[in-house]
Amino acid sequence: PDKNPGEANSVEHWLFSGKVFGGYRLNEALSLEVAYHHLGKAPYWEGFGTILAKSQVRSWAISSSLVYVFPALPAWWIVPPSRVFVRGGLAYKNILQETIQGAFEEGTLSAVIGIGIEHQLTQRWFSRLEVEHLSVAIGGPVHSAPLLKGLLNVNIGGTSHVPNVMHTQLMLTLGYQL
Repeated sequence: PDKNPGEANSVEHWLFSGKVFGGYRLNEALSLEVAYHHLGKAPYWEGFGTILAKSQVRSWAISSSLVYVFPALPAWWIVPPSRVFVRGGLAYKNILQETIQGAFEEGTLSAVIGIGIEHQLTQRWFSRLEVEHLSVAIGGPVHSAPLLKGLLNVNIGGTSHVPNVMHTQLMLTLGYQL
């Protein structure tokens, strides 16, 4: 890629982030949801040897996903009434990298996958515990990446000027059905 020598290719941090979503329930099992993800700001060090500079990367995304909710779990197993769900979709992800060399911004297309459990608290209120993953870029310049500890190389999309970040969110959500 067109990254400078010594520039970070990945940034690994645990951050607080947030998500605002809305959706339409197509039927009892299937929903379409649209969300804005505030993915946070991660500081990191980059450079050569003892010459290091503090940089940061900030991300946000807009996603659309199809959510499939399985039939309710047995009442004796979990209280309140609960259902497992899975999601799949796409997101536009914006990545802003701020370094001593300047600010670089890039937008990418990412895959969205998730799994969780939804608890029906009342007729209208629900809560969710979910793990949702926004992948690295699935478009953009093609890069070779090792798979299975280097046994295979796969070609994936990437970024040209910013770290190719992925986000995995563990979320606790409170929702209201209109």
